[in-house]
Amino acid sequence: MTTTDERFTHIRAVQEKHTDQLMRKAHVIGVSVGQIDDREGELALVVLVDKNIPNYRREPKDRIPDVLDGVRVVTRKVGTIAAY
Repeated sequence: MTTTDERFTHIRAVQEKHTDQLMRKAHVIGVSVGQIDDREGELALVVLVDKNIPNYRREPKDRIPDVLDGVRVVTRKVGTIAAY
């Protein structure tokens, strides 16, 4: 069984490996490690987007995978982020 710390470390490694690739996709503004909304405590790779566009409506090059290296990927709309 994997501990939460081991799981976090694995997801963080996946984040490091794939962030550059994900950030090149349209509407992606960030990548983080976070909890899945529908499962208390379960961690995932979270792709932050300014617009929530379903994958089937995205260009093939801009589609966000459901899983990367065995880690679930979820998108979360956060809108536009601006410094004040």
